[in-house]
Amino acid sequence: MSITAAGADRVALEPTPDRQLTVTRNHHGTAVVVAHNGQRWLPRVLRALADSTRTPDAVIAVDTGSTDRTPELLADDPSITDVVTTDPRTRFAQA
Repeated sequence: MSITAAGADRVALEPTPDRQLTVTRNHHGTAVVVAHNGQRWLPRVLRALADSTRTPDAVIAVDTGSTDRTPELLADDPSITDVVTTDPRTRFAQA
């Protein structure tokens, strides 16, 4: 069975063996990670994304001209689908 709420995506209701209904949505999620000299905290952030209940379908990383190991960490992580490098003067909101 499926329902559609006003202004919402189509939602499928699927019965489970214990007769509970689960909601399945056809959504896609993309995470954007913006980093500048983030080698200290970046591994923990990427691990948290990988361990999340709903992992992103894509992870886009933006490196704002880091001078530490951030570019290598981003390039080596298999969960990252794209790495964008910007000028060091790029603000996080602009990235």
